[in-house]
Amino acid sequence: AVASLGTAFTTSHFNLAAKYADEIIFCFDGDVAGQKAMHKAFLVILPLIRDQVSCAFLAMPKGEDPDSYINKHSATSFQSLLDNATPFSEYLLTHNSKDIDSLEYRAKQQHYLSNLIKDMPDSVLKKLIHEKIGVNYTNTVIKQPTLPAETTSSMHEQFIDLIFSFPQLVEIEKQVIKSQ
Repeated sequence: AVASLGTAFTTSHFNLAAKYADEIIFCFDGDVAGQKAMHKAFLVILPLIRDQVSCAFLAMPKGEDPDSYINKHSATSFQSLLDNATPFSEYLLTHNSKDIDSLEYRAKQQHYLSNLIKDMPDSVLKKLIHEKIGVNYTNTVIKQPTLPAETTSSMHEQFIDLIFSFPQLVEIEKQVIKSQ
């Protein structure tokens, strides 16, 4: 266990911790300051998160800190809280959401999530988060590439670049072929 320094937590602190641990659980006091510190830590690690380090967040019950909780309940009970800490991906997807079912709210939430995810480095986790939120590329307008008339080799390179840039096109094509 190490002190995260609350809102003074930095990228250097994360990189140092990630050097020695493949699982990091951020645990914060159950008060407003603890919530702010948790959100700041989340924003600090967002552009640094990587597949090799699993991160999770634990907000202590209201009015509690780890010491007071252990003294009242037990170390075993605290371990149970740690075992059920919110994984990074779940925190990302739920920390700012409300139980509102309007399309306007969902659009706003999707925009917010997209901006956060954009800040993440490319990784398997980022890809899985995109799949989880169900980004629908079938309705996305895809600008047709302008292919030069220079060489067939150049056209092949651009085609490969297009497939890597829009891998969902392969799935769309498969669906079109199946439906014919």
